[in-house]
Amino acid sequence: NSAPLYNKDGERASVYLKRVLIAFGEQIPYATFLDETGLIELVPESVRYSRFTPGDHFVFLPYKKGHSFLPLICYEILDPDYVRQFVQHTENGDQADFIVNITQDRWYGKTIETFQHYELGRLRAIETRKAIVRSTNSGTSGMIDLAGNYATPFYGPIFTGQEEQAVQVFDVPIHQNQQSPTIFVRFGNHWLWLPLILWLLILIVRLRKIN
Repeated sequence: NSAPLYNKDGERASVYLKRVLIAFGEQIPYATFLDETGLIELVPESVRYSRFTPGDHFVFLPYKKGHSFLPLICYEILDPDYVRQFVQHTENGDQADFIVNITQDRWYGKTIETFQHYELGRLRAIETRKAIVRSTNSGTSGMIDLAGNYATPFYGPIFTGQEEQAVQVFDVPIHQNQQSPTIFVRFGNHWLWLPLILWLLILIVRLRKIN
């Protein structure tokens, strides 16, 4: 559950620890309460010891001087609010140039879920205007451009199939105006409250007219 970066000398330059853990696979919701009340004994033993420790801060991984990418591990790519917060993060005043998502999708088996995982992750590129490079041990690898489109590589397939070994070489685009965040990065899903507030105001006005 970590993404280390090694330099050309084989030294660990930086490491990112996964922060969004999968419920019942990597962590048990309300585990402390269950421990204190003894209710943990009701949880199947195979799940009871899912006690990974999440990372406690954002970390960018530098790929050259003054430039870095934003690492996401597995399921984290599916959490839009977490990705939004991560994209807003800066290190030394700089934002990450693009997103790298690493994952192991073998546990999905021969199902469409690995492709669904890839497809749902495309939304993060659209929301943040950052390219996504996805590398899997077993699943769908490829790159999504700033507009959420499949990128065509210089070499290799556009995206890999399940259990397919391949080498892909991409030109990763970088948003030219990093200091101009998208509407989603700036406001998130808070705008969804506006229709509700508007509906309540209309309801109040109509009720007053009736009275």
